[in-house]
Amino acid sequence: MATSPRPYQDDYRKDSKSKDIYKKRKTMVLEKDISEQNIEQIKLWTTFWRRNIHRFIIDVMGVPLFPYQIIWVYLMQISPLFVGICSRTASKSWIVAAFSTARCILYPGLSIIIAATTKAQAGLIISKKISEFKIKSPVIDAEIIGITANNNLYEARFKNGSIITVVAANEGALGNRCNDLIIDEYAIANKEVVDKILKPFLFPRQIPFVVDHPNEYADYIEPIRTCYISSAWYANEWWYKTALFVAKQMVEDKPAGFFATDFMSSIKHNLKTIDQIQTEKTENAAFDMQYGNIPGKENANAYFTSDMFKRTIQKAFYPVRRVDYTKKTNPFAIPRTDSEIRIMGIDLASRSAAANDNSIISCARLLPSKRGYERKLVYMESSHGADHIEQANRIKDIWYDFKADWICMDVANIGVDVFVDLSMPYFNEERGIQMPAFTVMNRAEIAQKTRDELIEKTRGTNALPIIFPISGTSELNSDINVAFRSSLQKKLWSFLIDDIEAEEFLIRNSKEYFLDTKDSTIQSFMLHPYFQVNLFLSECLNLEMKMVNSLVKLDEGNGRKDRFSSVSYLNFLCSIFDKDLLREDSEEDDWSIIAGLTQCR
Repeated sequence: MATSPRPYQDDYRKDSKSKDIYKKRKTMVLEKDISEQNIEQIKLWTTFWRRNIHRFIIDVMGVPLFPYQIIWVYLMQISPLFVGICSRTASKSWIVAAFSTARCILYPGLSIIIAATTKAQAGLIISKKISEFKIKSPVIDAEIIGITANNNLYEARFKNGSIITVVAANEGALGNRCNDLIIDEYAIANKEVVDKILKPFLFPRQIPFVVDHPNEYADYIEPIRTCYISSAWYANEWWYKTALFVAKQMVEDKPAGFFATDFMSSIKHNLKTIDQIQTEKTENAAFDMQYGNIPGKENANAYFTSDMFKRTIQKAFYPVRRVDYTKKTNPFAIPRTDSEIRIMGIDLASRSAAANDNSIISCARLLPSKRGYERKLVYMESSHGADHIEQANRIKDIWYDFKADWICMDVANIGVDVFVDLSMPYFNEERGIQMPAFTVMNRAEIAQKTRDELIEKTRGTNALPIIFPISGTSELNSDINVAFRSSLQKKLWSFLIDDIEAEEFLIRNSKEYFLDTKDSTIQSFMLHPYFQVNLFLSECLNLEMKMVNSLVKLDEGNGRKDRFSSVSYLNFLCSIFDKDLLREDSEEDDWSIIAGLTQCR
C-alpha cells in the first residue's frame, strides 16, 4: 500500500476541515506581533469573566445554570467569606464543581482544596461532576490535563498550573496548602478540625506580575477565600453561629456572602419531582432540616443535648430481605464477638393508634468494659398499621437474623397481645424456618405479679425465657429516663452515623449499594436505619423534662417519642446487666488483692 511522501500535509488538510476547534489549524501570531489592542481585549474579557463568573460558566464552559444557581455562584465569587445553606436537593456538589473549575481556569496557578468529613464524600465532586464536565465541554477538556480519583488521591490538574484537591477533614490533612478552601457539609464537621487544621491551609495566590515586580505591587494581595457549604442542622451547633455571623456581615455590606434555598427550587427546575419529595417527607423534624432548610432547635428545657449522642458507627445491621431468603446466610450480618450480648428494644402501637404512633424495633450490641456494657445501636425500623400477629412475626424474624439474646418490650395495651403471639411457635413459610416460643425472663427486677400474669398467658411449651417486660408506671418511666441519660453521660452509647456520611460509606464499601442498579429498593433499604437514627435523635432533643412528685417525666409536646421509648427500654435492661457485670469485676478485683497478699496463684 502506497503511503504519502508528505503525511504531515495529509494531517494538515484533514485537521483544517475538522469541526473540533482544538484540532482545526490556526494562523499563529508571535507574541511580539500581538497588538496593544489585543492585549487590552484580553484584559477586559478576563476582568469581565472574573466579575461575572456565572457568564463564564454558561457562555464559555458551556455549563447551564438556573437562576438560583447564578445568584449562588456570583455571591461565592465576590465574597472572600461565604456560607451556603441549601437543601439536599439543591445540587450543592454540582455547584461546587462548576465554581471550582471556573476559578481554576480564570486564575492561573490557583490551588483549591475541598474538604469533607470523608474524602470519598468530597471526592465525588471530582470523580463524577468535574469528570462529566470534562467529557461534555471541549473548553474544560482542553484546560484539564489530568484527573486522579482513587481512595488515596482525588485531584484535578489544569494546564495553567491550577489544581483542585480533596482532603478529609481530620488530622490526616495536615500540611496541605491552598488559596481557596471549600468545606462541604461543614455543619457536621468538627469545629476544632476546621479551626486548627483546615483554615491554616490558606495563603494568598502568588500572582506572577506581583512576584516579578514586588516593589511596584507591594500592596497588592489577592484575598484568600473560604466557602462553607451545607444543609441545615441543629441550631445549637457551631455551624449556625457561623451562618448568622456571615449573614450579618453581608447585610452590613462587608466582604461576605450568604445564600440559602430549600427543596422548592429543585421542584421548580425539575431537579426533583413532587412525588419524590413526598416520599422523602417521612417525618417533619428531619424533613424540615434536610429539605426545608430550617435549622432544628433543641427544647430550652430539653433533657438531652446533641453532644450526648456519639454518632460513630458506620456499618449497620440489616435483617434478611425477601430477595435474599434463598441465601444460606444473611449478607448483611455483623459477626459476634466474645462476651457480646444482643438486645432488641420494642415499643408497640396498635393499628388503631394515632397517625403519629409507630411500632419501633431497635437492635443493639453490648460489649463488656470496665465501666459497664458499651452499647452500639446498629439497627432501627418503624411500622404503622400492622396487627399484633404481624408485629409478633416480624419481631421473631429480626430476632432470628440479629441472633438476639434478649427482648425488652412494652407489654401495655397491644403489647399483651403481641406477647401472647410471641409465646407461641411460629413457622415462617417463606423462609422455611421454625421459630420457637418466647416467654418472660426470670429476673428479680421484674415484678412478681407481672411475671406470674405473663407466665399464665404463655401458650407454647418449652418457651425461651428471653422477654423483659416493660409495664409502664410513673416510677418505672422515671427510672428508665434517668438510666438512659446516665448512660449517655457516661459515654456508653454509640449510634449510627448521619445518613449523609452513611451514603458515602456505602458507596465505598457496599457493592450491593453501588452496583446493584437492577434493584430500585436497595439504596433506600440500606439507608433506612441511618434515617431512623436521625429521627430518634430529633425525638430525644425535643423531649422536655418535667418533675412530677419528684419523678422525671418527659413530655414530647406535639412530637413523638416512640423511637426514644424503644431505645430507652433496651437501655434499662442494659443497666441491669451493667450491675451484674460490674459486680463480677469487683469480685475478681477483690480476689486479686487477697491472692497477692497470700501469695496464692
